[in-house]
Amino acid sequence: MRWIALAVLVACSKPDDCERLIKKVASAMPSEMHGQREDALVAECRQHIDKLKDEPAAKCVLDADGDDAVRTCITKRLEEQRMQAAQARAKAEAEAAKAVADVKAAADNVSKIQGDLDDLAKRLDTAVADVAAAKNKTELDAVKAKLSQLQAERAELEKQVAAAKASAARAERLKGVQISPECLKNPLAKGCS
Repeated sequence: MRWIALAVLVACSKPDDCERLIKKVASAMPSEMHGQREDALVAECRQHIDKLKDEPAAKCVLDADGDDAVRTCITKRLEEQRMQAAQARAKAEAEAAKAVADVKAAADNVSKIQGDLDDLAKRLDTAVADVAAAKNKTELDAVKAKLSQLQAERAELEKQVAAAKASAARAERLKGVQISPECLKNPLAKGCS
């Protein structure tokens, strides 16, 4: 398992610890060493002592008394990693569901505003016809004022449509964010956040 090699690299606060850690893991789980030589793993551990010495699982292995205790340390750490991965996966799925809902809400908003704009266009057509049908200056001034107000409403609705379309496009882009299978399996892996 990859974790075994990581545990080897992680817990060593001094070179002697690397040797002890490798020997304990090799003794408790020889099949997990994947044919790697102990001296090579000890050397690799020694190269990473400063960066990796705070790993609790490695400390657990070093403090463990017997093969069963070592296996318990490793199993516990693997279970913690599985739980973290499951939590990260659940969070990613919740975010994806929210993104889909945001896309639907944005599209609904665009449709509503577009409907309002279509309705306003009909009222504008009526106002233009009323201008043409006006019989005197008073009626003409009243109809022109109404037409001017409707044109201002139309300009505002067009701004709202543009903003709603931009919001819908942004929501669609966010919905399209894909999480790699590697990150779904192990959200703690390099490049996953």
